[in-house]
Formats: sequence, C-alpha cells, structure tokens
Amino acid sequence: MKLINYLFCIILFIGFSSPTNRSFFINFGQLNLSIGEITILILTILNFFGPTRYPLKNKFRPLIICFFIVTLFNEFLLKPIFYLQSFSDSTKSFRLGIPLFCALLFLHTGFRIDLQSTWKALLYSVLISILLSVINTIIPLPFLHSANQTDSDIVMSSFEYSGRLFNDNVSFGIIGAYLLTEKRKSWYNSKFWQKMIFAISIAALITAFNRTYLFILFVVIIYNLTRDMSIKKIFYMSFFILLAILIIFQIYATFPFVQKQMDKRILSIFIGDNTIYKSTIKGNRDVIYEGIYNRFIQGYWIIGIPYDLGIFTYHWKSGTPMKYTDTSFVNIIFRCGILPFIIVAIIFKTYFLDKTLHKGFRFLMMIFLLASLNIDALYRHNTILFITILYYIYFVNQNRSQFTIKKQ
Repeated sequence: MKLINYLFCIILFIGFSSPTNRSFFINFGQLNLSIGEITILILTILNFFGPTRYPLKNKFRPLIICFFIVTLFNEFLLKPIFYLQSFSDSTKSFRLGIPLFCALLFLHTGFRIDLQSTWKALLYSVLISILLSVINTIIPLPFLHSANQTDSDIVMSSFEYSGRLFNDNVSFGIIGAYLLTEKRKSWYNSKFWQKMIFAISIAALITAFNRTYLFILFVVIIYNLTRDMSIKKIFYMSFFILLAILIIFQIYATFPFVQKQMDKRILSIFIGDNTIYKSTIKGNRDVIYEGIYNRFIQGYWIIGIPYDLGIFTYHWKSGTPMKYTDTSFVNIIFRCGILPFIIVAIIFKTYFLDKTLHKGFRFLMMIFLLASLNIDALYRHNTILFITILYYIYFVNQNRSQFTIKKQ
C-alpha cells in the first residue's frame, strides 16, 4: 500500500501548491471544478483504498451517513419536485460543498494514509503556494489564472491593485500561529523547517489583510503566549511583537499600494476617519444580511434553495445571483437544508469539540467556528481539510499506544 501513500502525498502537494487552487477552474462539460476541489476528491478516494491506520471507533459515525442521505435526498429528489431543479443544477449545487463533504468522509472512514508524510506534503505545498504568490507580485505568472477569468478579475486580484496577497491557503496561517507558539512540542511542530513554514504562513496571512483572520491571529497568539507565563515567554512574546511591528512598518513604508490598503482597511478605523459599519457592512454585508433574511422568510431554510435562484444579489456584479455567502452555517442551511445543518453541528461537537481531545485543538476549532460567521472556512474553503488533518494528528498523538508512529 506504499503506492497509495505516495500518490496521496504527491497529489496533495501538487494540488495545494497552487496559490489559486480554489479559483482556477477546469471545465468538465456543464460542471466546473477548481483544482482544489479535484485534489480533495482524489485524496478522498485514495484514502478509502489506503491501509487502515487511524480508525475512529465512535457510535456517532452513522450520523455522517445520515447527513449524506438527507443531503442527497433534498438535492436530487425534493428540489427537483418542489423547485423543478434540473439534475445538472443539483450536481452544481452539491459540488459547492465538496471540501466539507470530503472532510466528513475522512472522519467516517478514518485516516488511512501515513500522517507524517501527509503533514510534510501539506506544509511544503503551503510553502510553495506562498512563494508562488510572492513571485506573482513581481513577475505575473499566467498559469495561475484559468481561462474563465476576465482581465478585470485578474487586475483586481493583483498585488499592485489591491495591496493584498491573494492565496487560497492563507487560512493555514492561523494553524501555523498556534503550532509555532504552542508550548507542547512534538513531531508535527518541533522541527526548524516546520517553524519556518509556520512563520511564513503567518506573514502571508498578515499581508492578505483579512480583518477577521487578523483578529483571530491576534487572539491565537495571545492565548498561547499568556498561558503559563514565564520570563522566557515574556521575552519570546516581546521579541516577536517587536519584530512583527518592524516588518509591518517596513512593508508599509516601502509599498504605496500596501500603505493604501492599510490606511483604508485598518488605520482609517483607528483614527476615526471611517467606521467598522461603513467599512465592512454598508453596501456590502447589509446586502448579504438582507438576502439571508428574505430567503429565511420565504422558507428556503427547510430543504435548501434552488441553485438558479441565489441567496442574494450583488449590485456591483451586474445583478448576478450569488450561490453562497461568507458564512459557513448559512451556506450549509441554504444549500443542504436545516436537518443536514443540525447533523453537521452534532458531528462537529462530537469530533472536533470532544472534551477528551487536547484543549488546544478545541480552542483552535472554536476560533474557526467564530471565524466562519464572517468567512466561509468550513464549507467551501481548504480550511476544513486542514482542520481534519490536524484533528487526526492530535487524536493519534493522544492515543499513541494504539498506533505506530515513526520517529523522525
């Protein structure tokens, strides 16, 4: 079964090394799949055929099967009956949740691939994707953009225009921050090269200028560094805070487009020229909230919304109906229905918030749950796969007597 392990790690590395793995689409007839979605699907299939290494014996595993039965029933039977939705649209709607669905399959089947090899492949893929994002800010790399992207889409996502680093693996910076500052060291966060990748992922997260993730990053670092305070920790924390301030100041002073982005998104709020409401809600989130409210009133929370209707409409996208929002829970409800949402909530509580699991991981999961209220981290993003792999790492580490873990 070594071949399955090698294929799994190679495909994981290749798929997630692209900084645009979620926005680069490949056409399969009437269905478009991103590189990230294709990668996750292949990884799920390979994992099914791998040797049983890290199984989960839990009475709640049938809930995962129940989730898929209800979701498929809603999508491919009830929606065509009540909304006259075509099979093609049902497939497109189901495709939106591929990252979450595959993560649930990983939980049900158990992780059947060598964890250390998987972790190494994931870290190197995150590193390569960030390096490619940085290179793309200096020398445009045409192979990072798919054919269905317009010139305006490419310009708006450029570093010169936005002042932000675009990378679809950027959420890994939260995990990197936690593992870098975690007191307990093990094979997954003790090596120098691992710490360097964690630090680089944090830098990428900061330069993405996502305010939700910046706040979460601050909370994670403070949480870890203020536990069991000591003179060494105080020095450690002071050094990194000072270093971060110096680096940010240098970047701010060097790049005018970064300065513009920081002035607009962060500094303007602190000096009173702008407010959080005007900056994040007015003309943006309020449109989303209104659309969510209207769809709830119309009863689309019961079995989900038809694919061609959309949850809300953005005026700046020429009235295009948006199939999803920035909130994971809303997406699950409107795409799958209320019953699958309840089942997912129970699954998350059973696995990711299990009281027997390391409290640090539970804290990290709570952080991502909060972030998913403003960022779709747990439905369409790579984040849910990162969390699932990290869950198995902590699970196996806590139950070392049951598993064979190689020493590196």
